[in-house]
Amino acid sequence: MDIVTLATGTLATLPGFWTSPITSFIIMLAGFGLVVFIHELGHFAVAKWVGIHVQEFALGFGRRLISFRRGETEYRLNILPLGGYVKMLGQDDFKPKEGEEVDPRAFNNRPIWARIAVVSAGVVMNIILAGLLFMIVFSVGISFPPARIGGVEPGYMSDLVQLPDALGTGIKPGDLILSIKGKPIHKFSELGIAATLSDKGEQFPMRVLRPGVEEPFDVVLMPETIKKDGRPDYQFGLKSSLDNVLDDSSDTQKYLKRVFGEALCGGDKVLAVGGKSIQHPWDLEAILENVGPGAVPIEVKRGGKPATAKVRGSLSWSRAATHLFRLEGKQGHWLFWDANDSNERKDKDTDWFRQPSFNVLGLRPRMQVHDVEPDSPAEEIGLKLGDIITSYTDVKGKLGEVVPSWETFHKINNENRGQVLPIRILRDGNEISLKIKVKKNEDEARVGIASQADDAHLVIADVLPGSPFFGTDDGKALAGSTVTAVNGQTVTTWADLIAALSPLKSDDTVTLFYTTPMGGKGQKTTPIAMEKFGYDSRLPIADYYAWPLLTLPMAPLEGPKMYAPPLAALRQGVHETGDFIVLTYATLKQFIKGRVHGAQFSGPVGIFRMGLQVGEHRGPIWVVWLLAVISANLAVINFLPLPIVDGGHVVFLIIEKIRRRPLSVAVQNAVQIAGLVAIGLAFVLLTYNDIRQWLSSQWH
Repeated sequence: MDIVTLATGTLATLPGFWTSPITSFIIMLAGFGLVVFIHELGHFAVAKWVGIHVQEFALGFGRRLISFRRGETEYRLNILPLGGYVKMLGQDDFKPKEGEEVDPRAFNNRPIWARIAVVSAGVVMNIILAGLLFMIVFSVGISFPPARIGGVEPGYMSDLVQLPDALGTGIKPGDLILSIKGKPIHKFSELGIAATLSDKGEQFPMRVLRPGVEEPFDVVLMPETIKKDGRPDYQFGLKSSLDNVLDDSSDTQKYLKRVFGEALCGGDKVLAVGGKSIQHPWDLEAILENVGPGAVPIEVKRGGKPATAKVRGSLSWSRAATHLFRLEGKQGHWLFWDANDSNERKDKDTDWFRQPSFNVLGLRPRMQVHDVEPDSPAEEIGLKLGDIITSYTDVKGKLGEVVPSWETFHKINNENRGQVLPIRILRDGNEISLKIKVKKNEDEARVGIASQADDAHLVIADVLPGSPFFGTDDGKALAGSTVTAVNGQTVTTWADLIAALSPLKSDDTVTLFYTTPMGGKGQKTTPIAMEKFGYDSRLPIADYYAWPLLTLPMAPLEGPKMYAPPLAALRQGVHETGDFIVLTYATLKQFIKGRVHGAQFSGPVGIFRMGLQVGEHRGPIWVVWLLAVISANLAVINFLPLPIVDGGHVVFLIIEKIRRRPLSVAVQNAVQIAGLVAIGLAFVLLTYNDIRQWLSSQWH
């Protein structure tokens, strides 16, 4: 055995070798090169076959890095790895000429069928490559997250639909979607694709199998429209099931160590939360949403040995409240952000509103640091997990020194980009004064923290406008005050406050007793008027809030491994290639109709980043699968009837066949230049979008 083979074999057995960023980078770089090489090889081989003189075969654009000549052809590797080209005598994509080449082996002197064959060969080769890569994937074996439901968004049709045979209402965690419109599905992603590519009012009959129920049942769902980052998004409101194993990617490992120390590690199998055992992975979400207040015991298995950790969650909205936010006419205006708040997200054309941060009757808690982003301003000044932000000050004096809620904190950041702001925190009972710089990250100003409610101290950060306790003083009188009792009942935490309010009816009054920041005492009495603010009087007020919501980064649930012998794998590869070609055309169709937003497309930077993430989280076989998808997509994009790409050249040749002569040089030049500008602009916009999303993902 030679030393190279020995070294390679040793590296491949190291833990994490196949999921390391370096390995993923090498595979993606080689894979991109292979996709481009195969495409250009198609043009090259068919050109040689039909007798065309090939002058250059190049990978990349721009200046030459390496080149050599074999026979009449120069082979080049260029500096910009963004594609490739085959230069043939008598053809110039960017400066079409007429009548200059008399050589019978020139491209423009060959029969039209031969030229169409040459132009189409790259697309054909990409389709073949996609099929072969898919064949490799299914020969090795791959597991996809199944169409197993882990949770249902409240208020969606999928949550409320009446089921047959006395099964009640709504899809439930654990349900397995077997088919959509009679077509069997095996991946959860197929549900998202169906919703995204749906037409307005389109209905989707689905067959569903429920654990413990012998026979599948049928249900009809329709996607619903929400606003996501200012654009429409279409969803069934179904969430995929997660496994009860903590994700073990490097980023998640770092996050777990920052937030939970050594208590939880990637790869830990969660056996029980708060004394409730996990029978099935899809049980986990419901259990995490309903943990009790305080530190929650979590039983895990680590390296085959049991271990117990205690983790604290954060208060959040319950399913009842989330459902309430989506019901038309029951929004309750004070449940939403101040109309003057620049962060407000309302849209009259949809019943979805961005939920506000946690509050009780409009009273909002202070912020507590839940996580600190590495290399951020927050880390630079030494902010730590558990720090409570007791005051924040804008430099323009518009708001002055405030006890910030989540909304106020972000409002101050957005209005003071690039400024250094005074901030005070409470740590281990001591107040510390610091200064932090607000950095602008694309369209949002951030300082690099993730926050949760300071639920252990009943200190009011601010009061939502229009809420019962807002009053005529703009709510400022209560800001910074500590609630000590409700209707004579002593309370010390936000969970205590919810419990004290729980028995009240819609026509009851609430009296808050509180101490001010200066040590004074006060009280406020107000009727709840629950119906006025959108509450359902049949439900106790506690039903509108959840106890601490515990968020854990779990690995996706994997379905059975899809494996096939070579011939069956080839058939599966051909089928998968056809599906992705059809899917790409369908996506473009919905884009033209306005149902798919341009921001949902990725350019080379975004695709490469996706490959690195897939490689790190899922392993190399998933990178091969992604490259197969890219090759199939490239075949479609290249064969569109657009100038510059192969499909545009075929259109020119068909026109030439019909007219018995080519279009004029002036027309060809104009069309090619317009196409070049359009494609260049699309490339710039896609790259900008890719970089913006990449940068945004680096900050909380």
